[in-house]
Amino acid sequence: MSNYEKLYLISARISATIIFFNNNNNFNKPLIMKNSVKAELAQHLIDYINDGILNNDNYDEWHFHAFNEDYYIIGYYQASEWLKKHDIGEFEAAGICQQYEIDNFGESKVYDNSEKVVNMLAYIWGEELLSECEATRVKKLKKELKKLI
Repeated sequence: MSNYEKLYLISARISATIIFFNNNNNFNKPLIMKNSVKAELAQHLIDYINDGILNNDNYDEWHFHAFNEDYYIIGYYQASEWLKKHDIGEFEAAGICQQYEIDNFGESKVYDNSEKVVNMLAYIWGEELLSECEATRVKKLKKELKKLI
């Protein structure tokens, strides 16, 4: 068995343990986005508005353009530092991602590195942030986001 296969199996066991732990200890409560993350993602969206990437014509695709079209964080080290900066544990973050996928798709992939985890967290919480703003026009979105920074 290759080292990659061993790592994958270990990661799968850890992931299954996290899911079991979360499902059997009432940790399925909605996980609240930290204010530091909310402010950072709000600034990310404002930057996309200022750059003209998010506009009134592509309202239905704001989330896609901001959090799915490209990576939010590139690099394992940068992603690990992002988690530390926001005081989010790596297992907690992986559990959030897996629970989101299980809730929405009925299954989850293995989150075996910090880069995957952070990019998925940005995707999940970016979706939540846009939903909270309830904006359909860029001007209103920007106004709502500025309140969070």
